[in-house]
Amino acid sequence: MLSHVTEAENLGSLVESQCSAVAKILFSEIQKTKPRPNNLDIISTARSTCCKVSLKASLEEKYGVLPERLYLKAARLCSEHNIRVDWHQDGFICPKGCKAFKDPLLLSPLRPLPSGFLGHRSECSADPLDDKWEMDECHYIIDSHYLRPRFMHNAFVLCDDISFGQELVPVACVADDDLVDSDPHLAASCEVQNSRHSKPWESFTYVTKPLLDQSLALDTESLQLGCACPQLRCCPETCDHVYLFDNDYEDAKDIFGKPMRGRFPYDDKGRIILEEGYLVYECNDRCSCSKNCPNRVLQNGVRVKLEIYRTEKKGWAVRAGEAILRGTFVCEYIGEVLDEQEANKRRKRYGTEGCSYLYEIDAHINDMSRLIEGQARYVIDATKYGNVSRFINHSCSPNLENHQVLVESMDFQHAHIGLYANRDIALGEELTYDYRYELLPGEGYPCHCEASTCRGRLY
Repeated sequence: MLSHVTEAENLGSLVESQCSAVAKILFSEIQKTKPRPNNLDIISTARSTCCKVSLKASLEEKYGVLPERLYLKAARLCSEHNIRVDWHQDGFICPKGCKAFKDPLLLSPLRPLPSGFLGHRSECSADPLDDKWEMDECHYIIDSHYLRPRFMHNAFVLCDDISFGQELVPVACVADDDLVDSDPHLAASCEVQNSRHSKPWESFTYVTKPLLDQSLALDTESLQLGCACPQLRCCPETCDHVYLFDNDYEDAKDIFGKPMRGRFPYDDKGRIILEEGYLVYECNDRCSCSKNCPNRVLQNGVRVKLEIYRTEKKGWAVRAGEAILRGTFVCEYIGEVLDEQEANKRRKRYGTEGCSYLYEIDAHINDMSRLIEGQARYVIDATKYGNVSRFINHSCSPNLENHQVLVESMDFQHAHIGLYANRDIALGEELTYDYRYELLPGEGYPCHCEASTCRGRLY
């Protein structure tokens, strides 16, 4: 079972009792082994780390002891995904002053055998950049179920990825064990029977880009504006998008109340700092900068782990598959972009069942005076075409905020709707935003957000 021990020379010399002892040691340690980080886990941490010491510490906190040269693999993965890093280079000094720390009490992942018990030759010949490289010292075989994705709760996996490879990070759909027995539809699905109710990915077509309805008739090509920055990463001092924003919003503030003049809407970690309510101007295809430009975030798609799960009162919901820091881009609200006339037709057709996938843009604009006079209103419909955002529920005290982001066009009608964390979000916490429905006369539809500031109803 040890990769560096040959059957003929070593295992053949062991008596049955010794083999049994070795097996007990290995299997007892395997049971305690944490799952290994996959490439997406490594990239997610590496893209925001300050140095290789911080990278290793962050990953080991979650995955246990890892190889010393893991940072080389992380640097290669970043390079393949156009993520610029330089902390892997010799002589790099961490700007935060991180230094390697060796815990004298830290034991190796496997318990050492008694001296002389087994002749064990260790040869570290593996290429640290090889995809199959796992550890410096040795390899051991574990059952395949240890390599499956781990979920926050005891859950039955209904679908490993409802985007079916369209998102960089898979979006799993699960049913928690405590709800499977109480919901006959979920129980049927877990027995591999047909049920649209418990297979939500079958009720719509997953897309990663907004679909413009013919009624809008937008000429996005003529409305697109690229910056003149010559480098792969734009600087806020010279980027035309910052200049345009400053001219349009002289009073803009960041989340700390400081002026936004001469600054990108995102910090150096890609987290939004612009106060909610202002348009975000991102770089686009007409710009010469790369995808790693600090002014390209929403357009790079979902980069955090998200999980769709069933709730007792609110139907399907979305929760964080990892800890999410304030300002982090979570996902875009995607669907068919409609004008008001077409949206009204669909409202009547869908009825008022208390479950709507229509996103009212105007309801999320804090200052209506910022709208261009005579600008047509539009709505996003994720009923038939959408992404993970269509499963995010309402809360009167949400942990996500909405930002309108201009990418392909400077036309307001073609703005993207980005959902960003408005505070730090814990692993397993449900993700929510405020639907801001207009309260209509009558009883309306009850709200189940259970927030202390709950308004009691959705509309």
